Amino acid sequence: MPKFSTLIFLFLGLLALIVFFFIFRMDKNDLTAYKKILEDKSSSVTEYEGYQNRTGVIKNIWYTPSEKNERLHFKMISEFSELKFLHENNSSIVTEELSNVKCLMQESMGEDDTGAFQQIRLLHAKEATYNYTSSVFNAESVFLDVYRIPGHELPSLEKLLEYSPFLKGIAKTVAFTLEGGALNFEASQLKAHVLTQEDS
Repeated sequence: MPKFSTLIFLFLGLLALIVFFFIFRMDKNDLTAYKKILEDKSSSVTEYEGYQNRTGVIKNIWYTPSEKNERLHFKMISEFSELKFLHENNSSIVTEELSNVKCLMQESMGEDDTGAFQQIRLLHAKEATYNYTSSVFNAESVFLDVYRIPGHELPSLEKLLEYSPFLKGIAKTVAFTLEGGALNFEASQLKAHVLTQEDS
């Protein structure tokens, strides 16, 4: 019994390290290293589940489109989330269930006669899931707005909402993955329309 309690305490400590790691840095190489440590440390335990509830979750990701040499910023904001850790048969899976999630995604940046500008995609969904093991984000019934605003720095959500989008839409499902520093975005059954001055 004491040995089992020690193992549970060890797993809770490792889970706390994972939560700290995910809040302050999201790097695929580091994630791989952490998973290896977990597998080495937990070889004597066949199955374990852990949960961590959080509020006011903010994740920042920087990515580079394969066709461009520019570093773009992606921010995910969630009012509430449940981080789930599952260890089974010497493998670990970490997922996060997000509630009332908003994503600000820089699509491109450029310069014109008026100065620097950026195009930003704003996503909003009541629920979404992020799988840290596979780096896959999934959401259903997603509202989408696209903005073109001045500057190259991703603004806060409040600042972005001071502008008017030039395109609005809704998608049945949205998924994106992070691979090799690039963000791959897919939206199914997307219905969108370009706004006119009368719509603003």
